[in-house]
Amino acid sequence: MGKPKNTKSSTDGAIFSLIEKIGNGINKISDRIENIKGSFPEILAMLLYTVGHFMMMLVHEPWFDEALAWLIARDSSIKQILFEAPHYEGHPGLWHLMLAPFAKLGAPYELSLAVISFIFSGAAIAILIWKAPFKRILRLLLPFTYFLFYQYSVVSRPYCMMMLAFALIALFYKDRNIKPGRYVAALAFLCATSAYGVVIAGGMCIAWLIQLWAEAGENAKNQTGSRIKGFFKGVAGKGKIFYLAALLAYALSIIVRIMPTDKTYATIRAEMNPSGGMGGFLRHLFYTMFGSLPDTVLTNTYSDLNVLSNAGFSRSELITSGILGILILIVIFVYGRKKREALTFFIPYTMLAVFSAIVYIFTFHIGIFLLFTICWLWICEGKKSGRETDGELTKAVGLITEGDNNAADTKAGTKATDREMLKKAGLALVPIFITLTLVISFMWTITSCIADADSEYGFGRNESNYLKAHGLEKASILCDWNPVFKPEMAKEGYDEFDVAFAYSDVCVAPYLEDAVILNHMDELGLEYALIHRTNDSKENAEIIRKISEKGTPEVLMGLADLAVFFELKDVNITDYMKVYSSRYGTVWKGTKGLNSSAVYVRRDIAEEKGLKEIKIERQE
Repeated sequence: MGKPKNTKSSTDGAIFSLIEKIGNGINKISDRIENIKGSFPEILAMLLYTVGHFMMMLVHEPWFDEALAWLIARDSSIKQILFEAPHYEGHPGLWHLMLAPFAKLGAPYELSLAVISFIFSGAAIAILIWKAPFKRILRLLLPFTYFLFYQYSVVSRPYCMMMLAFALIALFYKDRNIKPGRYVAALAFLCATSAYGVVIAGGMCIAWLIQLWAEAGENAKNQTGSRIKGFFKGVAGKGKIFYLAALLAYALSIIVRIMPTDKTYATIRAEMNPSGGMGGFLRHLFYTMFGSLPDTVLTNTYSDLNVLSNAGFSRSELITSGILGILILIVIFVYGRKKREALTFFIPYTMLAVFSAIVYIFTFHIGIFLLFTICWLWICEGKKSGRETDGELTKAVGLITEGDNNAADTKAGTKATDREMLKKAGLALVPIFITLTLVISFMWTITSCIADADSEYGFGRNESNYLKAHGLEKASILCDWNPVFKPEMAKEGYDEFDVAFAYSDVCVAPYLEDAVILNHMDELGLEYALIHRTNDSKENAEIIRKISEKGTPEVLMGLADLAVFFELKDVNITDYMKVYSSRYGTVWKGTKGLNSSAVYVRRDIAEEKGLKEIKIERQE
């Protein structure tokens, strides 16, 4: 009898062969694109990004965050933008300063948001397309991924500035010891974009100092001299100590300005909604450390559109994303160690994860983990290891730098060992993994753009257009206000509602400059810079008194069932006719969390204008 065949070995070989074949196919496509002469692909990608951005402007209705930033820029003084708003907004005032010239001079609201957002995101994409050390196919495709195209560009918020800051950091990193000024300036820019930027920049500076210490140790071994003296000489060289000291002082000034007051909405809300003690913290840290990065490219574990402390994770989803994250971080560690840049990733990344788990993170913020990772890969690929070659790991897979995954092949006709087959299959998995993440991200981009176009993202545009179309743009309007706490959780001295935190007012105010919005911040003698300040019961009572003194409003606007108009003697819902209703909601990875909003007009006015009533569907 013949020797039985090793079925397992044969099956494994077939699987490895298939993986290698797919990886090679991807690399061949990449190589063809790489060999296209001229800059036409880059110009086309930049043109498509630009056209896509402004086409989305036509269908994307700004929501609360976008509108509030515009109102703060328009109605607040420079002093308030720099020194008051940050305590309540949680980030420095640079974004508001960028909007201020446009808002204060009366420039078009939506166009201005789109243009300013594109100035930063477009500049970042241009640097990525023409300067990043990645292979051409990645430079052309990355701009259209979900966070880079939609979430941090179409939706106009400070994260477009963060995109540019990371691009500049990556661009200036390799010469940081020779030209430290521009690298530190890029880090300072990152600090100015967000509290998360301060954390990441701090981590990168710590890693930089550790690298200087390590270099001083190597020099001390090879030459005579003290390691400590060599370290201080390295820090002092090219003015690095001056730049680092200036950056530290600037970062501390930002921290002082963004520290929440005892009445900041986020602070009080955290007190009302405990995160579950140590168990809750560990769960949150497990997600931010391991689950967040795969959630930006593969999974959708964190999809609640809520702060992390209130997010409801499925245990199986959390474990799955955590395992994927651990595998990704292992690969990053191995690759970073070869490039001698592991610390530059893990110190800032860990600090960001801990900060996010302890302090604050919302669903949209996880994209920052992705931006930082792209920046770090750029740093590694652009770093020369004593010779004019690019990164060894990415060179092997072909998708990022030149090369193919046949480097591990033995001589022709020689049978590959199991180890060699495993190595080749492992290398082939990298372009397959990258392709999978790109495909998923493109799907998120496409479905998000469709969802944004299909229904309202923010309701301010359409509701204000309805009022203008029916001659109500100068009417007296009362907007709904938000429930801040659950009644049983409101601490002593605070109400369930915060009447100054009027979501509807913020969304429609940029469009209705001539309307008299009774709970508009200016009408109440308050500032939009302080809108996230939570009023206590006495302050609420005074605000309600001021609103009541203004008489019966002609229009009510906001939630579909206006139960929030309480304690106002002149407001009875039966005196009003529901004439307009809309469905709106923020988009997350192609899905939309829909809410209802409505316009109610006082019956005498509605009948005079011939408006049709919409039946109110009351919820049990």
